[in-house]
Amino acid sequence: MTTHRCIDCGFLATRKLDTRQLEEVEREYDNTRHQTYTVIGEQGRIEDFTLGYGAPVCFVGQVNLHAEYPKYPKNFLNAGISESQINLALKLDRECDAFTKWKQGFTPKEHREMMDREWMQKHQDEREEADRKWRSKQEHYLVKIAGLYAIVAAVVGAGIGVVITWLVTRGGH
Repeated sequence: MTTHRCIDCGFLATRKLDTRQLEEVEREYDNTRHQTYTVIGEQGRIEDFTLGYGAPVCFVGQVNLHAEYPKYPKNFLNAGISESQINLALKLDRECDAFTKWKQGFTPKEHREMMDREWMQKHQDEREEADRKWRSKQEHYLVKIAGLYAIVAAVVGAGIGVVITWLVTRGGH
């Protein structure tokens, strides 16, 4: 299985502690081009991650990120946990079946909806392909059945022709 980093996943979210609502975690690059995270809050403004936000979580619950952070109270502002500690946990390579590449400007919920649409489209395409194959197979059988009927009709027609010819020639004597 391929390994991924939570920092690269569209399901990385943070919980606004006063509303309990999960919000997008915006990625940034620091001056060394290493990706870090910040929070996109209400009205799209970037807010300090320590002001009323919990540590980042996996929106689909595939990874328990909290188990990888040091123990902290509801708001980790005064808990001795640093942004760099969180970023280290988010940058760990890990196997994850739910990983979906982060697309800037989309919330975790929108990433989930995109994944669901892709899954539905894939399965619809598979159903249509299976239906096309089934129809093709049915047409193949119909051609065989029509061919068989044609052969039976030809044999019956030839038999009737032989009987009629025999009756005509016999009646002519």
